Amino acid sequence: MNLRSSVRIKLVKIRRLHRIQSFRQYLEKSSLTPTFFRELLIRRRFNSSSLKNFVSEIQQCLPCPSRYQVRSFHEKETNVRFAYSEIELGQSCYFAFRDLSRMGNNPWDATKVVYGNKSLKKENSLILQGEDPRLFFFKQEPWIYFQIYNSVKSDVEIRIRNLLTNTELLLHSPFDFNGKNWVPFEKDEQLHFIYSLEPLVILRLIIDEEGSPKLQQVLSSKKFTPSWKTDFDNSIGRVRGGTPAVKFHKNVIGFTHEVHDIPNYQFHSLGLFMLNLESFKLHLIPISKMVPGFLIDPYGIKLSRNKVSLFCSVVEGDLHLQNSNVANIVISFQLKKLAKFLLKTGEMEILKLDTKKRSPKSP
Repeated sequence: MNLRSSVRIKLVKIRRLHRIQSFRQYLEKSSLTPTFFRELLIRRRFNSSSLKNFVSEIQQCLPCPSRYQVRSFHEKETNVRFAYSEIELGQSCYFAFRDLSRMGNNPWDATKVVYGNKSLKKENSLILQGEDPRLFFFKQEPWIYFQIYNSVKSDVEIRIRNLLTNTELLLHSPFDFNGKNWVPFEKDEQLHFIYSLEPLVILRLIIDEEGSPKLQQVLSSKKFTPSWKTDFDNSIGRVRGGTPAVKFHKNVIGFTHEVHDIPNYQFHSLGLFMLNLESFKLHLIPISKMVPGFLIDPYGIKLSRNKVSLFCSVVEGDLHLQNSNVANIVISFQLKKLAKFLLKTGEMEILKLDTKKRSPKSP
């Protein structure tokens, strides 16, 4: 081991120890259940058993039996697969993931998106410097959404590509800032994007006479001025986009991730959303607990006759550091029971609104 490697390892250990100490100090001032977090602090490193615990937490939050499958597990490896997902169209199964090399100094130069069709015996396609792909359908054709980091603007380029025609569109938000984690969905045969969940901001894609793509605001707050000064800027809430949204009765549903901020510590938890396509009423449902040091990020959703499949990545520590572990997992939910739960959630919200309207005004 050379001097540079040994120094880097020591710095990582010091940084990790500092994070644990800061988190313990936070817990002393917090009203959160101490026994729960004590178990987390002494829990062994990320492995198959901790994945099982994670899925069991989701089962407790959603009243529908679920199964999970580990697609890939990377334990302190140099090259890792991240953000893996699949969609199916007829006999074709399309897949996409982010391939990340953790050897270089600049993680954005060492990343690329890999996608292809499992049904065809041909070489996979690559998108250099691509990040966090999402597969979705628009007008019954498969598309891929991906991001490319722009270090000059400290922003992200948003691109979508048709997997059948290779038509690619570069998208610019109507704001001065693109951000990331947009949620694509289809409404009235037009492609829409949830730009932000908190507050709710929806954009619609329009192709002008010259064939150039433009994004039009459908729903947004007048005072909404997004920026990216820090990861936890006040202009955008803690609940962020995850998977694309799929049609569900008069709604679209998808999975989200929620960002939690503790000094010198960052972690993501999993959530579910349902958006009514007529009223744009949004329901946000948290479905996993906060696990310090774990990044739980959903990237793909596949809807079939009997089940809903969620594709998500789970990371312990910093994704770009080789000492962190990465897993890509698929969680399957029974569609009927999940549907009943979501419909009941919508009805409960309507009942609450009716009750408020009928209640007598206070003098």
